[in-house]
Amino acid sequence: MTHVCSFLHLMGPLGAGSLADAGLAALTGWLYDDAHGGWFGAVRYDGPVGTTNRADEHAFVVLDAPSDVVAGRASAGALLADARNVLGQRFWREDERMLAKSWDAGWTEPGSHRG
Repeated sequence: MTHVCSFLHLMGPLGAGSLADAGLAALTGWLYDDAHGGWFGAVRYDGPVGTTNRADEHAFVVLDAPSDVVAGRASAGALLADARNVLGQRFWREDERMLAKSWDAGWTEPGSHRG
């Protein structure tokens, strides 16, 4: 949704920039795992819904951030750099030429499933 709001901002609808900023605040705030790095797929008022680190959710952050950068949203450049680092360092498996599907919460055990 942050991606869409950033593009809407570029097209001119009033208020779209503030919605993009709200999405960025979520990605750099309560959706971010301060303890281990990376992003939660979903959170509730009392914390994350599940603790498995999944490649899909992290890839969505990598896909979102460039549109936020183009739209000139604050903190988008740092988010993009962080997301690319996490995806490349945690998920990319050079020997398999693909992403690992998931990791446990502390990045110590990869999931066995390959997508």
